[in-house]
Amino acid sequence: MPKDVKLSTFTSPFLESAHFWTVMVTGVITLPIQIGISRAIWGPFVPGATFGQEFQRRIIRMSHENFSMQQLRWSIPGAMLHDMFLKDPENAKLYEQEKLTIAGRDVVLHSVGDKLVSFKDADIVVIYVHGGGFNIASTSGYLALFKAVSNAALAPNGKLKSVKFIGIDYTLSPGAHFPVARDEIAHVYKEHVIGKLCVNPEKVVMAGDSAGPNIIFSSLFALKKSSPETPLPGSIIALSPWFDTYLPNLSKRPSWIENQVHDVFTYDVLDQAASNYIGPTSDPAALLQNHEVSPVYAKPSDFGSSWPMTQIWYGDKEVFADEAKVVLATLKTAGTEVEEVIGENKVHIYAVHQIDTDPSIAKKMAEWLEKTAAKASL
Repeated sequence: MPKDVKLSTFTSPFLESAHFWTVMVTGVITLPIQIGISRAIWGPFVPGATFGQEFQRRIIRMSHENFSMQQLRWSIPGAMLHDMFLKDPENAKLYEQEKLTIAGRDVVLHSVGDKLVSFKDADIVVIYVHGGGFNIASTSGYLALFKAVSNAALAPNGKLKSVKFIGIDYTLSPGAHFPVARDEIAHVYKEHVIGKLCVNPEKVVMAGDSAGPNIIFSSLFALKKSSPETPLPGSIIALSPWFDTYLPNLSKRPSWIENQVHDVFTYDVLDQAASNYIGPTSDPAALLQNHEVSPVYAKPSDFGSSWPMTQIWYGDKEVFADEAKVVLATLKTAGTEVEEVIGENKVHIYAVHQIDTDPSIAKKMAEWLEKTAAKASL
């Protein structure tokens, strides 16, 4: 485990930029040819994958193999996706942005929903914690997902009258280390959503992808310990969760070994992301195996009897599949109501990448929101 993880292997910003664009342009030109030949000889990387899905997977994998964390941030088109979403006047009517200051840091909230309906009066409020390995990305890339799930849940498609999403741009590593992001998420939930906005916690769904569910679980563990009087949310949605940040153990799991050929991650990029997340510490191995940093190591007693009902999604071809199964089993032992959603021949965060092309994904999430709302109304 490196003690001092550098953002980049380049000392010159010019060289770093030149390397980034050389790799990207070369990849965009050559990858379609490589994929075409590979598919003709061996077929798709997973059965049924389209050419577009394979190109997306290969470009992400190429980025992980060639870029520093700083360069990976450049490759995430969050601002572009944000602008594309807001170009539609109907979307613009649904969108709001707010900035909170938490422990001296600015945290931006992105809201999508009917502005005429208050958060307090909404049938469901979804707090979304984005993925990106604790180091990259932002809520901007998820606004289309918010709208797709809302549309599927709202009448006449669904059973709800109003759904509000709040996406949190928490402080990324290495700009801050654990537990900063955890505490920011806990603050937004406790002080802002159920405090200031007066939302019934039973109507709150905490959702996220990849590193997002890790931070969600961590924030709820912290609230159970520091503020046991605070009610936990109604439910959780975890999309392709990264629950084991200790790479020596993660890399021994069968799903890592068997699915490396299919999925997008490399050992080095995840090891760097985890190191950036925890920062300098005397015993990184112990911290990375603490259940508040890696929920896969949680015991049933850590969840307790009050843990929210939890829906966990994962693809059967993704490297994180086994740790998702472990957490599901632990939750069941703790007596938590769980739902397992397995994507056949799918890789990491397929539910996010295919939200626009596979209507069943938004429908499945919408049904979970409806279930949470129904339980809250009892």
